[in-house]
Amino acid sequence: TDMSNPPGVSSQVPASITDLVALTTLNEDTILAALRARFAAHASWTWVGTIIIAVNPYQWFPKLYSRDTMLHYHRAADAHRELPPHVFAVARRALDSLLAADESQSVLVSGESGAGKTESVKIMMRYLACADGERGGGRMASTTAQVLQTNPLLEAFGNAQTVHNDNSSRFGKYIQLRYAPGGAQAGAHIATYLLERSRVVGQAEGERNFHIFYAIIGAGGAEMLPHDSGEGGAGEEGGGGALDLPPAAQCEYLRGGGATALETSEDIGAAVREGASEAMAALGMDEAERGAIFAGVRAVLLLGQVSFAREAEAEPAPWTTAAPAAEMGQERFAPRHAAAVAAAARALGVDPGDLSAALCTRQVTAADGSFTVLLDEAQCLHARDALAKAVYASLFAYVVRRCNRVLGGGAVGGAPAAAEDDLDLAWAGRFIGILDIFGFERFATNSFEQLCINYANEKLQAQFVNHVLKEQQAEYAREGVPWSAVSVGETSPALELLEAKRGGVLALLDEECQLRQGSAAGLVTKLREANERPPPQGRGNCFAVPRLSHGTAGVHPFLIRHYAADVAYEVDAAFLAKNTDALHADLSQLLWRSADPL
Repeated sequence: TDMSNPPGVSSQVPASITDLVALTTLNEDTILAALRARFAAHASWTWVGTIIIAVNPYQWFPKLYSRDTMLHYHRAADAHRELPPHVFAVARRALDSLLAADESQSVLVSGESGAGKTESVKIMMRYLACADGERGGGRMASTTAQVLQTNPLLEAFGNAQTVHNDNSSRFGKYIQLRYAPGGAQAGAHIATYLLERSRVVGQAEGERNFHIFYAIIGAGGAEMLPHDSGEGGAGEEGGGGALDLPPAAQCEYLRGGGATALETSEDIGAAVREGASEAMAALGMDEAERGAIFAGVRAVLLLGQVSFAREAEAEPAPWTTAAPAAEMGQERFAPRHAAAVAAAARALGVDPGDLSAALCTRQVTAADGSFTVLLDEAQCLHARDALAKAVYASLFAYVVRRCNRVLGGGAVGGAPAAAEDDLDLAWAGRFIGILDIFGFERFATNSFEQLCINYANEKLQAQFVNHVLKEQQAEYAREGVPWSAVSVGETSPALELLEAKRGGVLALLDEECQLRQGSAAGLVTKLREANERPPPQGRGNCFAVPRLSHGTAGVHPFLIRHYAADVAYEVDAAFLAKNTDALHADLSQLLWRSADPL
């Protein structure tokens, strides 16, 4: 880390300044100098009024997070003013406000990828558990302890290694800690947002798939699955043995990040196996339920091993598939290896012939009836990937619902009934909500995922600025301080560009996806026509069309000037496909016919 100060800024900014409001000169350079001084003094947190800035030290200081330290902040008369800046003080303020004002509170944790948001949430949760245990009549923090126990499981299914972070959250999470009228914790609920489904079928160079996949690959993975899950199928011909899976480097859905991303996959798998299994046991999942979930993960990897070839070049299948004859100039495609389809079908609990037909054909309904059309190789691969993403997203949603059944006060053990799957945020009492959502992202290549993530962060930034400015101006008014009113808008130029009904990025993206001949070039052309001119005719203050440093065919970029940085998004056919993320009816109906209840 470069600890030098910006040119013209004194190196004497003391680390003892715990609140940036106290700086004599307040600007970007002095703020950064103060944060550098505190970071060098191993002080990770700094106040800005009631907001705390955390600089990730990438190391653990046990004394800072010990029970004694928690109690020190819990028992102080005014933790904010009397004690050094600490995320414990933020949690203390939220709890005090809930109890004193009888109003629900929310804590927003924001920052770029790798800034330490998820760890900060865990630290706050530990404090709230400690505080609840100290209260008379409290449940000895059992609710918060259970939420913390779900973390390894949710991270196993929702986190992955990126180029910025070895344990990056690839979904957003809102934890609602619920409190009874007396102030004791009464339950909790976890809502999740924007799971990065596309990572299931492909990863950028140097990145990994979700952690859970590596847990069932290699030594130790077999014990996580039902005992009969590996009988027969592809494994009979000397493949992956009990798992029917090859090593990670040969798994289609795991090798996208390249060799470097696979170097320590065995070590990651062992750690994930242990953490996820312990979390499942703590949530009351029996062996059969755990095995069914892991078998679903295995089914996704097996789907990735299904490839396609012209029917004349594919292995003969021991099943028959009802499909129309190929028309003039049209080729029929089929799974290249029958054993791969059989293994995936068995894992999904469906008939292999039905799976083969659903991947290679599509039922189309027209005014004069329905008919079957043949898919080309690219369309077959797209259908396979869409099915894999849908299965994994359903598994993730099931795991979250399963966590909520326990956190909401339901009985431990056994799968939830259908009616119980609808537990939601409809809580009439008071709560402390903690939002932990993936941070702002800017990679060498930015696609639809980064657009969604950065859009969410733009909304949060607007909410933050709006809240802080309104709160500050209200305080000035109460205290009679002379000041010039600052207009507080509900949006920002980047948000207007993204959300506008006419000419906005999201509106034009949806429009292009609905066109039969929609294309990446068509989308960027429309964006340019609507937005490239300067205001008020356009939105050129936050939009541009840059030149690509690499001349990739079919890729068309556009740039948004976000609050944090300029980001160039590369639009191609996959970008448009991710927006629709469609699972055609044949595949959906196939899953409804599965013999596997999960």
